[in-house]
Amino acid sequence: MSGKLYSNVKTVVFLAILTGLILVAGQLIGGKTGLIIAIGIAAVTNIGAYFFSDKLAIASMGARQVGPEHELYQLTATWAT
Repeated sequence: MSGKLYSNVKTVVFLAILTGLILVAGQLIGGKTGLIIAIGIAAVTNIGAYFFSDKLAIASMGARQVGPEHELYQLTATWAT
């Protein structure tokens, strides 16, 4: 299995497990109504994870963009040539 495909499969499995846990918790806490609310919560968290996980990871590490005058930019530019 290629690296990107394997990574995507792991992500889908993780999100499916997380969704299942949310649904079970909703069912246990609130019965049928809790399950319906849990479906909404699971949908929102999965959509958020899909669209914003890269931005959250970058922000949590305090990453910032550097320009041509920065030492790291110059270092990587010399490797690219």
